[in-house]
Amino acid sequence: GILLNLITIIIAVPILLLYSWLFNPVNPVIGTWNCGPLDSANPESADDYIVTMKLNGDKSFVWNKYGDEKNNYVKGKFDFKDLKKTDQGGNYSYYSITLNGSEFVDNGVPQSDPYRSEYEMGVGTTLSKVRDTAVLMNVRTMNLYYCKYQR
Repeated sequence: GILLNLITIIIAVPILLLYSWLFNPVNPVIGTWNCGPLDSANPESADDYIVTMKLNGDKSFVWNKYGDEKNNYVKGKFDFKDLKKTDQGGNYSYYSITLNGSEFVDNGVPQSDPYRSEYEMGVGTTLSKVRDTAVLMNVRTMNLYYCKYQR
């Protein structure tokens, strides 16, 4: 009995790991992020959110003015790339995110201009004190945002 259990465990663990990797890949940027301007002197002070970014597992996104998703938003698909880098303390892992909008509404008026925006996103690592936070930088404008994960 003990030998059969040991063999079963040895076979089951790799199968479970492979299944979870193929059908449920870990993507730390997925979720809803409320973001405010980054105050470099005190990044924890970004309680005045200005935007919400929802990144979904199917690679769709909604980027909207905080609290006004009905009248000011962009919807579309996003691309994600692991940049394979961290900050010096190992608190943030960095990713590249490109938002490709298919629907853009500004002050209730649909816009015809295409929407595309690129960001570098540093996400707090699971074991760090900054877990559930992110720093978002617009690659073109260099605007910085401090984001908190919304549960």
